Amino acid sequence: MTWFDRLIWVSFIMVGLCEHAAAQTVLLAGTDKVAEVDVVLLNETTATIEYAVPDVFPAQVMIEGKVSLASLNRTSEAPTKLTLAAGSFTRVRYLVTDGAKLAGPASIQLIDHPAALTRVTLGDLVAPVSTESATESATESATGSAKKVTSLFRDPNYVSEGGLVEYLAYRFKPYEPIYFLAGDVDPMAKFQFSFKYQVFDPKGSIADTVPPLGNFYLAYSQTSFWDLEGESTPFIDNSYRPELFFLWTDLDDRFTIDGKRVLPEWIKLDVQIGVGHESNGRSGEESRSINRAFVRPTVTFGDRDDIFVSVGPRFFTYVGDLSDNPDVGEFIGDWVDLKMVAGQAGGVQLAAIGRAGNDWDKGSLQLDLSFPVRKLSGNSLDVFFHTQYFTGYSESLLGLRENGSSLRFGISLVR
Repeated sequence: MTWFDRLIWVSFIMVGLCEHAAAQTVLLAGTDKVAEVDVVLLNETTATIEYAVPDVFPAQVMIEGKVSLASLNRTSEAPTKLTLAAGSFTRVRYLVTDGAKLAGPASIQLIDHPAALTRVTLGDLVAPVSTESATESATESATGSAKKVTSLFRDPNYVSEGGLVEYLAYRFKPYEPIYFLAGDVDPMAKFQFSFKYQVFDPKGSIADTVPPLGNFYLAYSQTSFWDLEGESTPFIDNSYRPELFFLWTDLDDRFTIDGKRVLPEWIKLDVQIGVGHESNGRSGEESRSINRAFVRPTVTFGDRDDIFVSVGPRFFTYVGDLSDNPDVGEFIGDWVDLKMVAGQAGGVQLAAIGRAGNDWDKGSLQLDLSFPVRKLSGNSLDVFFHTQYFTGYSESLLGLRENGSSLRFGISLVR
């Protein structure tokens, strides 16, 4: 089976490639039954493999942003041992089990194989069919310890890093792209990081009482320009962007008549409403400070898990005092900017961000081309190769009134 044949096959069953384990690739595929998945084992070597089928795969289940631990337990009809010929594959049926009560469309991810994931419909998750030790094994793999002390204040969703850092992880998510780029322009390097945090548990009592609070986020993003060739390699400018917003996803599912969906399945709709601050932390003539209230509807055409095009105009108005930069609208506009993304999930993507000044004679265009390098690195490196081209005004806040172009290359963790 050629590499191209495998790519077509994986796209057909809509699963992600996983890292190699014992010389075979592990895939996940949903079935037509509730709470069942197929674990697909693919022998990519040139020799026959004898494989002992695991009784349990520890997994994570994500429903509406909430992550829970679960187990994939091999069904009684599934084989316990397999012989995989070179280039062959086989499916083994597993049942999603856990003590939690979860239902609806869910994302299933193998903890030991983070890239192996799929979508599956869950009813209330059934009680574990494996032994107690198998359940403990799933917990141990996810948290690093099979035995945990319970207490009134202990949150089971914590993640510990080397005993020095601990955080409540499952509502931390990426927000804007995270990248590091460099070129022969001045300043040479540009990097950005960004995250958002879902303030209230969408399945918690507060969100049950006031449902919109389950969609409430705080976010922080920072874009920095770094002169790597200058004396003492100074940071030329920084953009600090805290935000508060509400985010509603999959609103297209709510447009129904007599219980039937109005929009076609290949159209998805999300809406974000919020306020944000942007400044460069400087004073005097170099100070740049902007406050905006905004709404961003995002329409996605196609399949979010395959080929798609997303269009997200951001409509905004300035809030508060603009006396230190009264001409900001002349360069970045007064009411709208636009972001578009086109490509394949897990493949090549092109993103474009466009802004127009008040008179449409100023503004800017930024193009970001990226593709994953996992296959090129022997399935070992999970980053994107990233190329960014910018032309126009206001690439940085300090350069609000400057017109120019730049081309940079680098890597991104989130695109």
